[in-house]
Amino acid sequence: MVLVFTVVFMVNVSVPFYLEEAVGYSPSQVGLVFMIIPAVLAVGGASHRPPL
Repeated sequence: MVLVFTVVFMVNVSVPFYLEEAVGYSPSQVGLVFMIIPAVLAVGGASHRPPL
């Protein structure tokens, strides 16, 4: 579990720099990309919820 947390943390720290510098996204575009991630996780998590 610690490994998963570390990897997710490092992705959240390093990917914005990559998207801005290498890909050429503006900071607002990077923010929009990162706003999509929790929405996708919420929809995916809701679809895998066990039945009541």
